[in-house]
Amino acid sequence: DQLKHLKRSTILQISKIKQFFSVNADIFIRTMLLVFSLAFVNAKSFALDDNTLAINAILMQYFLMMSYAVDGFAYAAESLAGRFIGEGSAPKLREAVRKLLLWGTGFGAIFALVYLAFGEAMLHVFTDQEELITAAAEYVPWLALIALLAPLAFVWDGIYIGATATKAMRNTMIVAVLLIFLPTYFLSIDSLYNHGIWLSMTVLMVARGGLLSLTAKKHIFGIIKA
Repeated sequence: DQLKHLKRSTILQISKIKQFFSVNADIFIRTMLLVFSLAFVNAKSFALDDNTLAINAILMQYFLMMSYAVDGFAYAAESLAGRFIGEGSAPKLREAVRKLLLWGTGFGAIFALVYLAFGEAMLHVFTDQEELITAAAEYVPWLALIALLAPLAFVWDGIYIGATATKAMRNTMIVAVLLIFLPTYFLSIDSLYNHGIWLSMTVLMVARGGLLSLTAKKHIFGIIKA
């Protein structure tokens, strides 16, 4: 009997270990695709010209500032989603998701307003070259738009990780990058030049947030049995 219990315990542990590695593999693939997207932007910026590379490197700091701020809600989402799914409380989960998305997008909206109002002035923090500042100012509205739209994807990422629905998160990222981000870039770069790069980044964030929202009914709220 003890041997049977030991074998059963060992099998259960192996199953949990496999699940652990599967979850981490999914997150790794998602992260690598995100890193690829940012590296792709840098590479294509360099391919245009040195000034464009410098401009986009500065503007990327706007994106990073916003993402670091909103990531706090993504981390909270991991914890709360895991907790309420573990409790089997659908009402608490829905309320937490609603508030997290509201606060995350609210913070993004604040950054968007700041960028629209002070984005050009902020460029002086990163460079004293007036030529670059003048050129970069043209693209600041893209960063404001991304700040408004991207938090939806960031917060959903946290919710999906907390729910261990990482396979769905990984799949939406694959679709967003390979079927939406890259085609948008190649279709727009010749006519829009650097605006095509920022259009692609914006579309990527919209696609991620939209796809995660569409699959949430099944992979997040559908986890808890009624």
